Amino acid sequence: ARMGSRGKPRQGTFFEPSTVGAAPPPRADHCCVALGGHIVVHGGNSAHGPLEDMYALNVGAAARSGAWRWERVSPQGEVPPARFGHSLVRVSDTTAVLFGGADDNEFRLYNDTYTLRFSFEGTPASPGTTRCISIAAGGAADTPP
Repeated sequence: ARMGSRGKPRQGTFFEPSTVGAAPPPRADHCCVALGGHIVVHGGNSAHGPLEDMYALNVGAAARSGAWRWERVSPQGEVPPARFGHSLVRVSDTTAVLFGGADDNEFRLYNDTYTLRFSFEGTPASPGTTRCISIAAGGAADTPP
């Protein structure tokens, strides 16, 4: 909670926003990052195993339609393998860094790094398309004995 002027937490309210578009399937141990008026969701673990998909929730879309808009993002470049338990950290309004994670299908722990760059077309009042325009890889994977 955000601190008030006297050091006491201000009151916050949870709410379930109205959304449109195809939301991501259920998952756990995924990562999210806020970039340029969007929440980007990557990977995670499903009932069928680790995921490699990416979705963007346009929270600025509510200015036009009254609802936040989901869309699946198709990355360009070297796409990270399916994983869960990884980190995705904002570097700028259009760039994030992904690190680590695991793949329980192959008992693999990752210590690799990917840089993701996004293009958000349109404006909050007239949202367009979200694109992951490049992924650059570095690092390695560690397979326990």
